[in-house]
Amino acid sequence: MRKLFKFVFLLPFWCLLCFSQSLQADETDSLKNLLTESHNIEQRIGILSRLSTEYLNLFPDSALYFANRGIQLSKNIDNDKYLGELLGIVGDVMVVKDSLDQAAKVYLQALDIFKKNGDFFNEAGILTVMGNIYIVKGENSQAMEYYLEALKVSEEYKIEQRLPYLYMNIGSTQYAIGNIEKAQEFYTKSLEGFKKVNDSVNIGRNYANLGLIYSDLDEHKIANDYILKSLEIFISIDAYADIATNYQSLALNSYNNHDYDQAIEFLQTSLEYIDKIDFNYAGPRMDKEARTRARLGEVYLRKGEIRKAYTYLPEAYFLGKKGGLPNIISNSANNLSLLFEKQGRLDSALFYYRIYKITSESLINEDNIKKLANLNAQYKYDQLMKDEDAKRKAEHEAQERENLYYIVAITVLLLLLILLVLLLLLWRSRLQRVELKQINLKNELELRNKELTTHVLYQLKKNEFILNISKKLGTALSKLKPENKKVIENVIRELDMDSGDDVWKEFEVRFQQVHHNFYKKLGQDFPDITSNELRLCGFLKLNMNTKDISAITYQSVNSIDVARSRLRQKFGLNKDANLIAFLSQY
Repeated sequence: MRKLFKFVFLLPFWCLLCFSQSLQADETDSLKNLLTESHNIEQRIGILSRLSTEYLNLFPDSALYFANRGIQLSKNIDNDKYLGELLGIVGDVMVVKDSLDQAAKVYLQALDIFKKNGDFFNEAGILTVMGNIYIVKGENSQAMEYYLEALKVSEEYKIEQRLPYLYMNIGSTQYAIGNIEKAQEFYTKSLEGFKKVNDSVNIGRNYANLGLIYSDLDEHKIANDYILKSLEIFISIDAYADIATNYQSLALNSYNNHDYDQAIEFLQTSLEYIDKIDFNYAGPRMDKEARTRARLGEVYLRKGEIRKAYTYLPEAYFLGKKGGLPNIISNSANNLSLLFEKQGRLDSALFYYRIYKITSESLINEDNIKKLANLNAQYKYDQLMKDEDAKRKAEHEAQERENLYYIVAITVLLLLLILLVLLLLLWRSRLQRVELKQINLKNELELRNKELTTHVLYQLKKNEFILNISKKLGTALSKLKPENKKVIENVIRELDMDSGDDVWKEFEVRFQQVHHNFYKKLGQDFPDITSNELRLCGFLKLNMNTKDISAITYQSVNSIDVARSRLRQKFGLNKDANLIAFLSQY
C-alpha cells in the first residue's frame, strides 16, 4: 500500500520557464493599453507573452487566450522569439487543468523551439517538467530519460541553479522504483543545494521526501522529525497543497507504526487542506484527494468501523476512475470487496473483487514492463555516471599535463623577465607620469559628473519649488478678486515658462562641457534619434533614476519607462541588456 503515496512529492516545480507572479490590476491594464497602441507585431507578441505570464496564476483561461494570440501572431510572421515561452505557458495552463497528455504535447513543441534557439536554460527546464509529467503518470523509465537529458544539458552548460531540482526529481524517480538508498542520496544532495540558495520551499519538500524515506526504513521518529520540519515551513507560507501532502506523509508514518487513530486524524486534516487548494496550485490535485480518501477508508476498515469506511471507499473508487488512477481503483475495489463481504453482501463483494483482480493483474503486467524499463533507465543512469567519472578522470589528467606545461612556461618567462627588468625600470618613471595624468583626468571627470548631477538635482528642487508656488497660486486663484486674477495668471504663466527652458539650455551647455562627444557619437550611430531621446540619454548617462527624470521633464514615470523601452528597441538591445551600461560606452 505504500505505493499509493510514492508520487506525493514529485512536482517540485511546474513553471520553470522564468514565468513571474501576476501584476497589480493597473499594471495589466497598462499592458493592455500598450497592446492596443502598438502597431509593431513583434512588440505586440512580447506584450501578449507578458500578459499571459501575469494572468497564469490568477486567471488561467485568460492566460491561455493571450498566449494563443501570441502564438498565432508568431506563426503569421515566422518569428519564434517568444514562441517557446508562449507554448510553455499553454503547457502550464494544461497542467493546472489536469490535462497532462495535452501539456506534454505542447511542452515538446516548446522544447524544439528552445533547442533551435540554443536556449539551454529553458531547454533543461522543459526536460525537467516532462520528467515530472511522466513521474505523475507512473512511467518512471521515461521520466528518468528526460531527467538524465536535463542533467546532461545543465552540467554541460553550467546551469547550476537547475541541479538541485534535478537531484530532487531523480531522487523521486529512484524512490518510485524502490531504490531507497539512491533516493536518499539524491534527496540529500538536493537539500544541500537548496540550502545554499536559501530556497525554503524546496528545502521543505526535501525534508518531506527524506521523511518518507525514513518511514519506509521503519525509523518513524526520524521520519516524523523531518516531516514536521517541512510542515512548519509550508504552514508559514500557506502552501496548502504541500501542507496536505505533509499530513498524508504523517498519516502514512502513523499507519506504518500501527497508530490508526493518529493516522485518521492526519488524513482528515489533509482533506481539509486539499479543500483549500485553489487554482493557483500549478499541478494535478485529483490524485491527492483520491489517495487520501482511499487511505481513510482502508484505516476505518482495518479498525472495523464499516460505516465510516463505506463513506470514503466509494468516493475514492470513483475519483480513481475519473482521474485514470489504476492504483486507486485496485486498492479501493479490494477494500470495498472486503467491506461488502463483512456485511454479507456477497454479490457486491464479488463484483468489486473481480474489478480488483482485473485491475491488479493489469498493474502487475504493467509493473513488470515498467521494471524492465526501470532497469534500462537505471543502466543508462549508471552508464552516464561512469562516462562522467571517465570524463572527469581524463580532464584531471589533462589538467596535470597542462600544469606541467605551465611550470615550464613560467620558468622560461621568469628568465625573460629578469632580462627585461632593466628595460622596465627605464620606462617606470615615464609610466608613472602617464598614470598620474590619467588618474587626474579620471578624478576631474568624476568631479565634473558630480557637479553636473548636483546641478541637475538643484534645478530639480528649484523646479519643484516653482511648480509648488504655481500650484498654490492656481489654487488661490478662484478666491481672488477679478481685477487681481489676470495679474496672478500672468505670474503663473511666467513661472511655468521659466521652470523649463532655462533649465534645459543650462543643462545642455554643462553636459556637453563634461561629455564632449556624447551626443555627436550617438547621433552618428543612430541618425534617427530625436532631441528628446538624446536628452533622456544624457540623464541616464548621469545615472539618474526614473523618478528624478520624470520630475525634471514633467512627464509621468510610465512615460519615462515607455521612452526607455523605445530607446532599447532603437539601440537593438534585448530585455537582458543594461541600457545605462550601453550608454556608458559613449
